[in-house]
Amino acid sequence: MRHERNGFAELEHRSGVEPDEVLALFYGKQADGVRATLVAVAKPSLTRAVEVFVHGFCFGRSIKHPYEAQKIAELWVLRDAPGAKNPRKTEVIAHGIVPWRVLTKISELVPEWHFVCHMYGPEESGEQIRAGYKAAGYRAIATEWTFGHDLEGIPEVASDPPVRRVLDPADAGRIAKAAGGRQIRDEDLLAEQPKQRLYTVMDSCTTFGWVSSIPIGDAAWVANLFVDKRHRGRGFGRALMSKLLLDDRQNELAASYLMASSAGRRLYPHLGYEQIGAMQIFCPAKRPEKTL
Repeated sequence: MRHERNGFAELEHRSGVEPDEVLALFYGKQADGVRATLVAVAKPSLTRAVEVFVHGFCFGRSIKHPYEAQKIAELWVLRDAPGAKNPRKTEVIAHGIVPWRVLTKISELVPEWHFVCHMYGPEESGEQIRAGYKAAGYRAIATEWTFGHDLEGIPEVASDPPVRRVLDPADAGRIAKAAGGRQIRDEDLLAEQPKQRLYTVMDSCTTFGWVSSIPIGDAAWVANLFVDKRHRGRGFGRALMSKLLLDDRQNELAASYLMASSAGRRLYPHLGYEQIGAMQIFCPAKRPEKTL
């Protein structure tokens, strides 16, 4: 049993997996039949999803201007780096903390206009969270759902035209034109270890859709899945996600995380994703007046 206990310790050290998140342990013997290798299958974690979301979201927003994440007390505060001509709103990410405490910290640390994104698990009451912010003068804007995938049992979905990874600057330019802004940095198109992989379905005339995978440590953040509404219902969304997930696994990542809208949450379980939580988004009911 010593070997198993050491394996657990090594697993926790390398991946941050908690013991109760490990679903199964398997022993695989090498060709010499002597050495045993410990392999773990870990259940996607909401705590890990929060970290992947924070850093993946900031990476995507940094294509235009650096958008930074700072851990302040129990909150993540996401805002433009100094020097932005037109600063975007600040996002405050909360998890595992009650609304009144979130708002106390915000009053001390975040004077500017901001949104609060409160992430919570299935054991927590979304109604109580909403009531806590409403009582403090915040209004609810939207709800999104958090999904995780352990990269096992990925369905292979084909499309016509087929999904392919974007490696050509000209193709990246076509997507930027369709999206109204760049979706990937040029240096990540052909990098041996890119910070982002962009996938598309396109032919010589039409860009049907795209999606990105952003590696964050041993997991990936799914960003900007989009299919042109004129071409929906043809399986492009599933095909894009299938290719992305298969490549995540090929690149030895352990999990994939994303946030889904009401419409999107119906798609992801068909691809093997599990809903592990939700996120409610709030903002102050009144925007502060600008001072000269």
